[in-house]
Amino acid sequence: MKKYSDKLRWYFRRFTAMSPAEICWRVNRQLLQFLDRLRFCKKCPVYEVSYRRRYCLLQANGSAFSVQPPYSSAAAAPPISLIGPYDYEQYKTDWLAGFSTDNRWPLDCSYRLAYRNRTEIGDIRLNWELNRHHAFTAMAGKIFREQDDQMLSQFTAMFSDWNRNNPFLWGPAWVSPMEVAIRCMNWCYCYSFLPNGPCCSALLSQLQNGIIQMTDYVFVNLSGYSSANNHLIVELACIAHSGILFHNTKWTDTAVARLTEELPRQNYDDGINKELSLHYHAFYLEAMILVQRLLKKNGQTVPTCWQPMLNKMANYLATCVGNHGEAVEFSDNDEGRIYLSGHGVTYYRQLLGLCGLVLGCRYDQEILDEDICCLFTPDELDAHTLLPGYIVPKISHYPTGGITVLRSPDDRFLIGIDHAALGFGTIAAHGHADALSFQVYADGKAVFADPGTGVYHSHPELRNAFRKTENHNTVCVNGQDQSQMSGPFLWGKKAECLLEEVKTGEGFFSLTASHNGYAPIKVRRSFIFDRDTMTVTDEISGDAPSTVTFLYDPDNPAVRMDLSGFHKRTVPYSPSFGFVSQCTAYTKPISNGKNVAVLHFK
Repeated sequence: MKKYSDKLRWYFRRFTAMSPAEICWRVNRQLLQFLDRLRFCKKCPVYEVSYRRRYCLLQANGSAFSVQPPYSSAAAAPPISLIGPYDYEQYKTDWLAGFSTDNRWPLDCSYRLAYRNRTEIGDIRLNWELNRHHAFTAMAGKIFREQDDQMLSQFTAMFSDWNRNNPFLWGPAWVSPMEVAIRCMNWCYCYSFLPNGPCCSALLSQLQNGIIQMTDYVFVNLSGYSSANNHLIVELACIAHSGILFHNTKWTDTAVARLTEELPRQNYDDGINKELSLHYHAFYLEAMILVQRLLKKNGQTVPTCWQPMLNKMANYLATCVGNHGEAVEFSDNDEGRIYLSGHGVTYYRQLLGLCGLVLGCRYDQEILDEDICCLFTPDELDAHTLLPGYIVPKISHYPTGGITVLRSPDDRFLIGIDHAALGFGTIAAHGHADALSFQVYADGKAVFADPGTGVYHSHPELRNAFRKTENHNTVCVNGQDQSQMSGPFLWGKKAECLLEEVKTGEGFFSLTASHNGYAPIKVRRSFIFDRDTMTVTDEISGDAPSTVTFLYDPDNPAVRMDLSGFHKRTVPYSPSFGFVSQCTAYTKPISNGKNVAVLHFK
């Protein structure tokens, strides 16, 4: 009974986050899905269906993607991998795997597949990773670089096996239009990599028709309203990729126009994505950069507003990535990507390499591997090495986006401070209740850590634990969260931050900000960074019981803090999505409405 009442409460909260127009749109979507269920009740591979019959005459042109022969100085392509602790070789053709359990997803109609809170199977996000087909792109790239006939046979067999076992609109691989979009883009790259000859004619024909049908499906099922966040950007990027591959101006022009509209809507003017998650910032950026590269390679106009904003976004990403590959990141991170093969911080450095080549900049943290180098000519790669490097400021303050990143003079210490909004739009899907929290890295190691993300669609109590205020480096009042969780990707009342004062000097920085998450009680926090110390002062108005928590590693000698009055407890910790462990947190009651913590850097 509780299960159904919880579900009804979620539906009520979700509807209250929608406008009347969005409700009408979602009702229409339900009607379209009903018609799809009638039309595609027979299980067929995607390349054998016709979603709409208007694109049957399209012909792909693989040269539109301008892939290049191997470049001798490029680093080797990364090995094929999966997120979390899962071995790709074990799961590479287990298309319905649950991953975190031995159970498998049912081959139900995708529109009716119950995938939320299926603890007995696992988190569907892990299954989606396999079905995005990054492995197919990696295999096709190896065939392209090495003319590997054995790999071509393996690719053909796996492609056939996937299509037999994942018919159109059946099973977990077809649940989300964004997942279809990522898979479709990887098929586009596969098409451009594979040899165009008799040995591949049947395979290329299947790829071509599959891309057409998936693109048409995504075009009809674009995310909208409160769901129009990074999902919409990736779906539009898919349509742009297919439009260029097939010289379909309707697809390309529609996608570019919509992407241009969304650029200021989804990003602050200082270059921070409004999801306020570094990972989704990068995910959005990858989609845009891949499209810009294709437009430039095919002599098409790139909207004038793209380059300045994408430059800002890439510079912000570089600001958050340390010299050892560590990254300051708040809110969700599910390690998703589109074409690039890296995970976690490696993904960020790989993306910076791609951004530098497209935007005409060079980042010290970047990685140029074969996945990237095959997209550019040798002359472009040689010219890139001569570009001046982007110098990351020691103090990077983003008052609009609400993030501040500090570096010590010797770059050993990387500090991030969150004084941002909860997230994007009415649902703030990927936010955490962590206003005024901070992180500290020393020599690439986390000393004051963020708990991470862990899970999305299973174990709701664990999903909530990763987002709770008391499990972040910030103040908790009355044991409550600053913002109200209404679902795994839904928030009710949201804390709002106010930046009160900022001062800078040589080797000195101070910031004071507050939030209203516990109104009428006000929480104010100040940070004073002065060469080899950082002082964190918390002030609480009112008499409510309050605590301050630090996810601190006292065994790291680089940063010392007095732990008098703190008690230890364990909190969930996720160093990578799909992997959940624990770390130690130190919590202390705040007496007389004030607490001062001094961090000594050595």
